[in-house]
Amino acid sequence: MKLRKIALGLLAVVHARSVRGQRALAESELRYRALFETSGVPTLLLDTGARQVLDLNAPARALANLTSWSAPVDVEAMAPDWLRRALGRALE
Repeated sequence: MKLRKIALGLLAVVHARSVRGQRALAESELRYRALFETSGVPTLLLDTGARQVLDLNAPARALANLTSWSAPVDVEAMAPDWLRRALGRALE
């Protein structure tokens, strides 16, 4: 019986830590998203291995003349030409 109580206590501690970790991760993601979206600096999130653009903030979408965005997009499919060339060089 005592072993059972100890096991349940440990399980409760593990669960509490897991919940705290999930909450901290969610808060971190919200902070990242807020910084990414509100930054005045054109910012692109790239998958260098797949050579894809995963996300762009509003200033980057304006540079690319995009009114809407659906990710991911291959770097080679990006427009305008100067942006595609710049991203290609950055990934080399």
